[in-house]
Amino acid sequence: MSSHSPYISIIVPVYKAQHCLSTLVDSILSQAFTDWELLLIDDGSPDSSGAICDYFAAQDSRIHSFHKKNQGISSTCNFGIFHANGLWFFFCDQDDKLPKESLSIFFNATLYNTDLIAASYIRYENGSFVPYCQKTEDKLIPVPQYLEEAANSNNGNSSARYEECYLWNKLLLASIVKDNNLTFREDLHYYQDVLFVFQYLTYCKKPIFCTDQPVYIYYKKGIGESSKITAQYYPTKSPGRFYAAIHIYNLVTESNLSQKASSSLKEQILESYYSLIYLILHSNKRSFKDILLFTRLVMRYFTMKEIVSTWISRHVRLKRRAKINAKVC
Repeated sequence: MSSHSPYISIIVPVYKAQHCLSTLVDSILSQAFTDWELLLIDDGSPDSSGAICDYFAAQDSRIHSFHKKNQGISSTCNFGIFHANGLWFFFCDQDDKLPKESLSIFFNATLYNTDLIAASYIRYENGSFVPYCQKTEDKLIPVPQYLEEAANSNNGNSSARYEECYLWNKLLLASIVKDNNLTFREDLHYYQDVLFVFQYLTYCKKPIFCTDQPVYIYYKKGIGESSKITAQYYPTKSPGRFYAAIHIYNLVTESNLSQKASSSLKEQILESYYSLIYLILHSNKRSFKDILLFTRLVMRYFTMKEIVSTWISRHVRLKRRAKINAKVC
């Protein structure tokens, strides 16, 4: 690698990406802003993904190809953090792409006194782009306020796309990540990126720069690995969201940055618990031992009366919503 430290390190975990990786890399190569490095990290792909990484690395000195044994996306992201040399970090999924001005938008935002840049994105679903009409002025938001907005968005109450807790619509300061030894939890198979965002936020001192300008084109996935995890019960993978919700609540509460954010995140522990129990009860891998384990964990934060009463009100609400939808149809 060059001794020059690039301004932005783009970190891309790669696995079984032979049909989509070139689209992402081409969108990066077409960026108007050019002071970047791209780390393509092949996580032991059984297809030709590794060869594609090597091909692009041979074509452009800013692109670096790495190969490691298959250990999952968290391990691959941590590998990228270790090898990245940029002042800022940008994580991308292998099957999405960037609008041409993405890195320019990020660069211009770094000129403000900020520790994190959160931007909008373009969503592609069911063969078309999903309209997004929210347009507000770029702004600097204090960390406690942004935490509250991020916590609300994590509960499905987002008012702007830059509030949403995705990793790929954000630019992170490398020094915060490395100086505080921030890493992705390798024992989690779901929601580990959201946990990483909240973990990072607790170390931010300067306001968060927020913009409604889109820096990312997100293609909603079909029945991929993460979709399978949320549709069936896998004992080693499915509890990821539940465990992440607990970790997020604990770290935000311990940071004392925002009581409102903590309250909202506490609700998510209960919501993820309900989703997990529902998944187990409707699975052919039903495990009452796991239900007991998760119930004991959630009772560290809620009484049994709260768990049951909220479950009943939630069930009634969902049935009422189903009736309304049936009438509409």
